[in-house]
Amino acid sequence: MRIILLLVTIFFIADLIADTAIAQQTQMPQTAGYEIPLRGMSKEDVSEKFGQPISTSKTVGEPPISIWHYNQFSVYFETNTVLHSVQIIAL
Repeated sequence: MRIILLLVTIFFIADLIADTAIAQQTQMPQTAGYEIPLRGMSKEDVSEKFGQPISTSKTVGEPPISIWHYNQFSVYFETNTVLHSVQIIAL
């Protein structure tokens, strides 16, 4: 009985840690007081949350990589998924 209780406790703690890690990953990063898209978001999610980009770059390569440009950041996509968001810093 103690072994079962110990295993249940271990699995509960592991699940709690995993849920915490997922919650931390899904928070929007704050950059200079504004949010930028998160890795894994879809193009549809980005356009719904941030609007249409100011401009887009031509898709290149295989898998296709494209860039959407906004005033404060650029978003790099692989097919329809965000790979990386980069803050634009005026010099």
